[in-house]
Amino acid sequence: VPVTQARTMRSYLSGFHRDFDWYEHPGGGHWYDSTDEPGADCVDYGPMFDFFAKHRRPNTADVRHVEFHTSHPGVNSKSHWVTIVSQQQKFTPSSVSIRNDSGKRRFVGETMNVERLLLDTNHLSPADSVTVELDGQKLPPIAWPQDGVVRLENVGGSWQLASPWSADDKNPSRSGPFKAAFNHRFVFIYGTTGTDEENAWSYAKARFDAETWWYRGNGHVEVVADTDFTADSFPNRSVIVYGNADSNGAWGTLLSDSPVQIKRGEIKVGGKTVENDSLGVLMVRPRKGSLIASVGVISGTGASGMRSTNQLPYFLAGVHYPDLFVFDSNMPTQGSKAVVAAGVFGTDWSVTNGEFVWRD
Repeated sequence: VPVTQARTMRSYLSGFHRDFDWYEHPGGGHWYDSTDEPGADCVDYGPMFDFFAKHRRPNTADVRHVEFHTSHPGVNSKSHWVTIVSQQQKFTPSSVSIRNDSGKRRFVGETMNVERLLLDTNHLSPADSVTVELDGQKLPPIAWPQDGVVRLENVGGSWQLASPWSADDKNPSRSGPFKAAFNHRFVFIYGTTGTDEENAWSYAKARFDAETWWYRGNGHVEVVADTDFTADSFPNRSVIVYGNADSNGAWGTLLSDSPVQIKRGEIKVGGKTVENDSLGVLMVRPRKGSLIASVGVISGTGASGMRSTNQLPYFLAGVHYPDLFVFDSNMPTQGSKAVVAAGVFGTDWSVTNGEFVWRD
């Protein structure tokens, strides 16, 4: 095994990183053991474990300063006593740099692109109040939180104390985008209430996706007909719906209150209606009755739009789609010019508070 690549990495790191160690064992080869201690030296190298021990993560109570960055709370939201619950602009880097003066029960720092923030006080000794200063704004003393959590919300550029948010809102456990629906032991629901062509596509597509997941993820997916699905079916599990309100009987149970409605020949997004029978649609919504599960929608306004979703490789790493993605069935030949709309729902899962772009 040539050592040249490792040396290249060492050379690159040495230009900016001062906290790493390096050891070469001349003539060792791929597998070596030069001492009589238990284990093989090539994997049980003592100084390596000493290095790990010196870099052990500190206890939360010992952390005085947190500098934390994330591009999406659904992937990474927390560092010690700070949690970024939601972003002002979704999927754009967010950050916090906050100091905790434990003796004063005081948090002082700066934020960027943060809409909702949690400060955990459970590592502090209880007192009458907590002091918070964010982005130069000093809030009035906050009564000691009984549940140990201070909830803060940025409203129009001003921080304020917040009551517990609705469990139905976006949060780190359920915040989109579309691929996040493939989580929490998801199940596929194919439609049987459409035309023969729509029903055939729905069943074939659900089976194809299940076999793709089996091949790529080594996972098993249950494929169920809409006629066998009820509101109590598969509790706390995400559901992937194939078809639209006309072709999948489970739509009314799962998506009747969605601000986006798709049926044969049209799609409604909030107050906007587009009439077209060849649109393909991907969408994610929260599942009613669950705090964590989502409803993924693989749909179209007609058979050609439904079939066009066959070209979307949403199981591939590096391929991502927003909360809502609408495109014309000729996208395979026209590319991005065929995208009709794309965007993310607001923190309350609404269209009104979301960010959407439409092609004129």
